[in-house]
Amino acid sequence: MTNKPWGGRFKKALHPLATAFNASLAFDKALYPYDILGSKAHANMLGAQGIIPAQEAKLICDALDAIKLELQAGQHVLDEEFEDIHMFIEHLLIQKIGDIGKKLHTGRSRNDQVALDLRLYTRDAIGDVSACLQQLINRLKALSSKHTQDKMPGYTHLQQAQPIYLSRYLDAYQQMFLRDLSRFSDLQERMNFSPLGAGALAGSLLPLDRQKVAEELGFKGVITNTLDAVSDRDFIMEFCSAAAITMVHLSRLCEDLIIWATSEFNFLILDDEFATGSSLMPNKKNPDILELIRGKSGRVFGSLMSILTVMKGLPLAYNKDMQEDKEGLFDTTRTLTACLTILVPFLESVTFNTEHMAKAAESGYLDATTVLETLVKQGMPFRDAHHQVGLWVAAALEKQCSLTDLLKEISPDSFTSAAHELSHQIQQEPLPKPAKTKHVITGQELTASAIADILHLASLLKKNPSHYQDKLKNKTLAMVFDKLSFRTRLSFNLAIESLGGIAIESVNSTRKSETPSDLIRVLNGYCDFVMVRTHDDEHLQEMSKHATIPLINGLSALHHPCQILADLLSLQECFGSLKGLTLAYVGDGNNILNSLLLIAPQVGLTINYCCPAGHEPDNAILSNSKEQFPGQINRFATPEEAVHNAHAVYTDVWVSMGFEHTEKGDFTGFQVNEALMAKAHADAVFMHCMPMERGKEVSMTLPDSPCSIIFLQSENRLHVQKALLIYLAY
Repeated sequence: MTNKPWGGRFKKALHPLATAFNASLAFDKALYPYDILGSKAHANMLGAQGIIPAQEAKLICDALDAIKLELQAGQHVLDEEFEDIHMFIEHLLIQKIGDIGKKLHTGRSRNDQVALDLRLYTRDAIGDVSACLQQLINRLKALSSKHTQDKMPGYTHLQQAQPIYLSRYLDAYQQMFLRDLSRFSDLQERMNFSPLGAGALAGSLLPLDRQKVAEELGFKGVITNTLDAVSDRDFIMEFCSAAAITMVHLSRLCEDLIIWATSEFNFLILDDEFATGSSLMPNKKNPDILELIRGKSGRVFGSLMSILTVMKGLPLAYNKDMQEDKEGLFDTTRTLTACLTILVPFLESVTFNTEHMAKAAESGYLDATTVLETLVKQGMPFRDAHHQVGLWVAAALEKQCSLTDLLKEISPDSFTSAAHELSHQIQQEPLPKPAKTKHVITGQELTASAIADILHLASLLKKNPSHYQDKLKNKTLAMVFDKLSFRTRLSFNLAIESLGGIAIESVNSTRKSETPSDLIRVLNGYCDFVMVRTHDDEHLQEMSKHATIPLINGLSALHHPCQILADLLSLQECFGSLKGLTLAYVGDGNNILNSLLLIAPQVGLTINYCCPAGHEPDNAILSNSKEQFPGQINRFATPEEAVHNAHAVYTDVWVSMGFEHTEKGDFTGFQVNEALMAKAHADAVFMHCMPMERGKEVSMTLPDSPCSIIFLQSENRLHVQKALLIYLAY
């Protein structure tokens, strides 16, 4: 005979060695809070279903609460005779309330009981790890924002490669840990289902309410297949896998910081609070915290391999092998949490030797790639440019000088001159070919990649304008105004001047009459860029045929590409991504709508539009866009249909500046107001390129509402035009 809960069919007691070998109480005691939580939910369900009396269910729950407090206080000596924490708690329950305690296990097996406890534990572990990860991400983000202007060498093969900013390095680890956070979040969603009620493998004939238990315990639902419910340990494998990947990232970060803390690198100064010394060498200051994190990655990797190996050959459903699923899970949770927790204050304590980093970034010919790409932009084939710069580096090494000094020595006047001279000195390499002049007339000249580059650069310029203050030093922008302007004049003027260049302005009344082709030929010899704001698109097209410098359409009758770039930047700032957004345009089908149709779909926007009869967008532009972007251009009969669930609602003046004398047509029902915005997406924004006529195309109050981003659009004209000038210059 045996006193085990399963001992009815056995005639002999378990051998003492087998008892000790079979027991898991020494480590699965960590599950006691979850076992009690699950047992209370099970007891409540048994009472609610009438399987046991409701008052007995309450007595069981009260006793379990008392046992939890006693275990927390360490009042019970763990006895391996009871195998595991589940049987030990049941033993304590029966001791406390007698035979009523024996009813708790009704409709339940240890198989689904253990599976439940492990899911509850893992769910909490995910929450703890995620909180620690978020703290680390926040710390890296704070450090990154502090070091946006601090240069350092970037490395490949642990050899100096290209100069970067320390903020970019720190942001790289932010991205890694954000992915880790995402993995744990995905796991939380996937594993948050209850196995309880599956029994040993085939459920129960009793009228159990599995859904009630799942809801009480905060699960999304139940695992419907009972065999899978008791035998699944995917969630442990996934947890250990996500933890192992996180430890890879932690170990890589620690490896970098360990190297940086060496005398040879001297990029990092360890704080005394997070460093140790040597028992023999009094000069030592060791990064033990970092080394321990790096070392502890091994035990987390080991736990992952352990659970994978345990599960790889098991038949359905439960097998005792699965008792080995716990220790690795518990150790992984403790180890990962400890590593994440200690690293946050460690990073708060360290000092980056930014002066030494910046000095290191100036050595090792790290500017070679920049020189190479400058040649490529000037028209030289990449392989030729690569070979040419390699020869220059070899020459600089021989002279023991920097690449910059070598080029200055050859010709202090210009980089092109240096390339010319050196190409004759070193194996007569071919001269760079002049790059094809880039224009922005309609916006179609810009690929999706180019638009993304311009928007990204605009964001950088907006964040750190001082970093680019000499980017267009001594460059000249000529601004030609056939059509009056305030915002275009001001934004382009400020743009070129903030980048170190100068602007000159010409209005129609100050110029003698001459053809567009003659005008641009004159400006070719004077300026580096020309911006034209005109009524006549044909003038722009004629100028572009003869322009040898970048030509920019500041606005024309048919097109307004600069405004649309500013609009895209504004939407990107509001929604994070442009892809998948729907923009509804309501009103006059003018140059704004034309440019939206040509440019916005390239970066993933869908354009819905509704215009009064006679005020449709240009037919050729519309046909071209529909053909190029099928399904992304949609015409609607009413404004209400057009704005339905749109992320942005856009309108413009019904009559453009300079055309006030023209017939307005019937715009009744086309005003964008609060009632129309209510039909858009809940987070929709209102857009207008300004100037506007309140009370006409837009209500008096909508421009001042929280959903309005019109002043953001206006500000972003400056930033995208700065980015556009740099893009066209290089």
